[in-house]
Amino acid sequence: MRTMKTLRNGAGALLVLAALICAAGCSDGAPSLVQPQRLGDVELVKVEHPNLSSIDPASAEQLLAAQRALAAALERAEPAELARKFGRLGQLYHAYGMAEPAAAAYANAEALAPEQWPWPYLAAVLSAEGGDAAASVAACERALALRPGDIPTLIRAAREHLLLAEPALAIPRFRQAIEAASEKPVEEAEQFGAAARYGLGRALAAQGDNAAAIEQFEAVLAAQPEAGAARYSLALSYRALGEVDKARRLLAQPSAGEVTFPDPEYRLMRAAAEGTGALMHRGGEALMAGRLDEAIEAYRAAADSAPQDPEPRRNLALALLRSGAVAEAIEELRDGLERTPDDLLLRFDLGSALSASGETDLAIEELTRVVEQAPDFVAGHFNLANALIRAGRWAEAGRPLRRVVELDPRHTNARYLLAMRLQQQGQGGKAEHDLRRLLAEHPDHLPSRQGLAALLIGRGDAGGAVALYRQALERGLSGRPAAQIHLALAEIEKRRNRPVAQQASFRAAIATAPGFAAARLAWAAELSRQRRWPEAAEQFLAAARAEPKNGTAQLGAGQTLAAAGDWPAARQTLEQALDQLPQELTLIHALARLLAVAPKDSVRDGQRALELARVAYSEEPNIAHAETVAMAMAEAGDFASADEWISSLLRRVEESGGPRYAEVAGRLKKDRRRYRRGRAVRREVLW
Repeated sequence: MRTMKTLRNGAGALLVLAALICAAGCSDGAPSLVQPQRLGDVELVKVEHPNLSSIDPASAEQLLAAQRALAAALERAEPAELARKFGRLGQLYHAYGMAEPAAAAYANAEALAPEQWPWPYLAAVLSAEGGDAAASVAACERALALRPGDIPTLIRAAREHLLLAEPALAIPRFRQAIEAASEKPVEEAEQFGAAARYGLGRALAAQGDNAAAIEQFEAVLAAQPEAGAARYSLALSYRALGEVDKARRLLAQPSAGEVTFPDPEYRLMRAAAEGTGALMHRGGEALMAGRLDEAIEAYRAAADSAPQDPEPRRNLALALLRSGAVAEAIEELRDGLERTPDDLLLRFDLGSALSASGETDLAIEELTRVVEQAPDFVAGHFNLANALIRAGRWAEAGRPLRRVVELDPRHTNARYLLAMRLQQQGQGGKAEHDLRRLLAEHPDHLPSRQGLAALLIGRGDAGGAVALYRQALERGLSGRPAAQIHLALAEIEKRRNRPVAQQASFRAAIATAPGFAAARLAWAAELSRQRRWPEAAEQFLAAARAEPKNGTAQLGAGQTLAAAGDWPAARQTLEQALDQLPQELTLIHALARLLAVAPKDSVRDGQRALELARVAYSEEPNIAHAETVAMAMAEAGDFASADEWISSLLRRVEESGGPRYAEVAGRLKKDRRRYRRGRAVRREVLW
């Protein structure tokens, strides 16, 4: 084995090489790397190359390829090339979460070629991730010496100064970033500006200037409304100024969601790693930040790269479920089970997803197999009980619920469901006793309070239910739980025929949690019942903004806008909703109906209406969808086909009869008369 070798660089300086190091634990395919101590006047850091035998083959092969490239560069000993190879290997170690060798590799890349970008910047990122704020600031300063106006570096340097409790040093860097951002294209300027203003606001607040901080936080939220972190900081500043009500309203809204900014070097570093481990890390980061499309993409790539590993597929299913793609999540879990049929967690996730989608019989089958193989698995028993309850099989749910309590006596949800099971079996008195006992032990357990209130209402004690809910509010309940209480009170006031009190409860629910879509949907439904269309549309639209993939909110917004007479806005709303939810059948049909029957000429489009209506009818051939096909045919000018289609539908309706026969048949005959006169259908409301 060679232990020392003498080489010459371009300037004739000697390169002294120390002992041979075997990368990857001397596994097959691992190159022999001679660790340099010095190249000319440059002293290099020893890189402790990790053992790769325990990581997935794709990741290991990518790292081995980078190690081989470094080994070849070591032989040539050209500083700039060697710096790039050290830097590339550092990027990969960084992306795979191997911090120590990444730091050493970055240090060598920077030492060999101080003028090369982006090694000092990535070293700053790595130090920040490791919690070394001082080292991160130092690396940022070296990066800024290369690129003085680099906005990501300015923002990162300022953030680390904040962590070091140095707001006075952070503020100038944040202001530099804001100034530099103003010269960028509009979209980039908004993103960079928001991140810099968020940091500036935090720095100003740290210095006690909360009024100035509020100005910055509000500017951030104008650019990034989903940035819950900025909303939380804004609330704290309002509270510091004594504006408690404003702070409380803000704190009731979601606080998740970081203030983001474009960071091309960081993304390139993350994207450089192609193996399963790096893809899983990338997916996890995206999922935590709420970037569901990005998480799905990363997890899907991880699942494809390691088809026999159940973990990527489980995470992919989780991301799909959060995005609302339940059927696709179930398909992925089933595919995973075909590959690894003995994986209990995959089977548990499949059973839970099936239960949530309403396929309770299949869910019960899968979850029963889980608890048979894992009799002490608390979540398995609890989810089995939930599936049985969803199927209406309350009596059978008792056994898994009792097992949950046996394994975990503090499981309040299982105890609550056992009490509700008693109520289902006609033992209301015993259920009430158990719920009161549970509330005495856990007064903030909202389901128990709701269950007990329902029992009281059932026996005619609405006043007792109201008092029970008021107690929860008096305990300082806030946010969505408080909004749920106000919604329950609104329902009680509706039963008591007290519309003013009902409206006050709805408004209180929304004021308590403005981003809680369920509160706005409930109020919108009541406004629709009262035919207060513009107000209803406003609430449906707010619910859709809070949850863009909530089909009920999107559909309600389109329908109520149409009912209010704003047909162009109704069309725009439904088209945007369909972009978000292209498979949502109710949206497809609603847009088809609107394009066919809207009274405003500029809104209608018979040909597109017909295309959409045929899709809806092929997926679900019901009367409403069939009517819309005929309406679209007529709007497209094909009255003969509309007549033939509606006549065929009318014959089927007459043959089937049914309680609504006269109503439906009358409507169809009226429409047919219009088609026979060469006239299309017009509606003032969609239904």
